[in-house]
Amino acid sequence: MKKIRVVIGANFGDEGKGLMTDYFCEALGEKVLNVRFNATSQAGHTVERDGKRHVFAHFGAGSLYPSVATYLSSFFWFNPVKFYEELEELNNLGVHPEVYLSNMSEAITIYDIFFNCIIEEARGSERHGSCGAGLWEAVNRVNAGYNMPANYMAMDEEDILKMLLIIRDEYYPKRFADMGVTFDGRSEWYDIWYSDIALDNYIDLLKRMQEDVVITDESRILNEWDYQVYEGAQGLLLDYNNREYMPNLTASYTGSKNVVSLLNKIEDESDVEICYVTRTYFTRHGAGRFETETAKENLRYELFEQTNVTNRWQGGFRWGFFDESLFIKTIKKDEAWLENCKCGNIKKSIAFTHANCTDERLILKDRDLEIREFVKKLPVTYEKYYCVMGKTAKDVVERVS
Repeated sequence: MKKIRVVIGANFGDEGKGLMTDYFCEALGEKVLNVRFNATSQAGHTVERDGKRHVFAHFGAGSLYPSVATYLSSFFWFNPVKFYEELEELNNLGVHPEVYLSNMSEAITIYDIFFNCIIEEARGSERHGSCGAGLWEAVNRVNAGYNMPANYMAMDEEDILKMLLIIRDEYYPKRFADMGVTFDGRSEWYDIWYSDIALDNYIDLLKRMQEDVVITDESRILNEWDYQVYEGAQGLLLDYNNREYMPNLTASYTGSKNVVSLLNKIEDESDVEICYVTRTYFTRHGAGRFETETAKENLRYELFEQTNVTNRWQGGFRWGFFDESLFIKTIKKDEAWLENCKCGNIKKSIAFTHANCTDERLILKDRDLEIREFVKKLPVTYEKYYCVMGKTAKDVVERVS
């Protein structure tokens, strides 16, 4: 029987998915396939283990644990530039990940990233809160028929160059026109856009990836590995289907939709647990609706944030009270996807990170609520939940509901 654990963020991202991914990789205790099942390298999953600290973006967050391999699934958009930037960081930590890439995965190109940044800046005060990783534009490009799939790595460099120039000089001028943005020599991005160095570097890295990853068939690899941990990026409130929060969403499915598609490729009986991760309060990094937002000092506890800092693209990190009704509504909506899963009885759990900071209480607007009391009154029975009492996998405490 296969053992599969799934980590899904329940809020706006930044819930602690990296820590819980690391925890489950260790808990399975065998050679584990860490599956990235959505988005691209805009994740910021922080893991501390054995004196090492790394913020994972393109690789599985379980990679600091021995015998964990990363699988970039068909729902993950790979980026050669970010891949090698992060690989160098991991190598400097003494970590040399084993990486598999779906033959159906699509590439993020430098022009997707450049255009993303140019358009986000053009929005001014109406910014969408983008991470600047190019995902939205890559999705738009592929939907328009300008593909760059994983098997392009095997093409001659001249053919790759031709495809990238078509994307740059044929597709993107139409996008600029569609967005009503004039792009000319007055833009700080102009020289970068037409840089031969940037273009040649991208092609070199794309070709190099062919040597450093194993391109594979999705059904085959998912059936070969007996221990798997699925890692989501961003949170359910940013899911592409959560249209009431438009336009401040991600161009991917952050919850069970993609997971079910992957699980349905597995032929063996499987022991599956889906873990929804939340902080004991809410946060959001970037623009968009945030009904319970408040000043950090109003949250009544001494809270800290090490990974998320103000940056050029997302802006500031925002704080808010835990929203009971929104949390329950969001989880219930995601669980509906599980009805289409062939795996049968899927166990569900919740992980409450930063529980040590709030004495195992949720910070509501008008009061504190003990986690155990909140779990008791949930409309769905969870066999167990987790309280994260520190910054590492060893600080995860399993509680019986």
